[in-house]
Amino acid sequence: MSEKEPFMILAPGFSNYKRTYPTYEERYGKENFAYTTNYKRYSVDDHLEEIESLIPENKPFMIAGYSMGGCNIIELLSRRALSNCKGVVLIGAARILTPHWFLNFLFKLPVPLIYFLAIFIALLFPFNFIVSGFNL
Repeated sequence: MSEKEPFMILAPGFSNYKRTYPTYEERYGKENFAYTTNYKRYSVDDHLEEIESLIPENKPFMIAGYSMGGCNIIELLSRRALSNCKGVVLIGAARILTPHWFLNFLFKLPVPLIYFLAIFIALLFPFNFIVSGFNL
């Protein structure tokens, strides 16, 4: 591998299948390849910190992610620009969306109250058909 070729960072998915990493190390060389792990990472911010710790300071790099790793890369790119990044590869990734405000509100309620509201709505739903004359 030449000095001009970029450093390669791999952000794998949740399964983190480590048996394939020696193949990547043979292809790119240990000095030109790094990968993230999912060990002891519990939040998106923890994953982003690990990815950022692998980014070389004054060397061009490429970053590839699949599944959850791709989601983490999308989130990283939405938060800041990566100046020396020469390429991004995303495989099976989706943007992490913030939940609707109502769901945030609902799941902060005590569980018995959530059950009560669910039963109340379920009991009132047939009443809606009677009032509307079964016109949908």
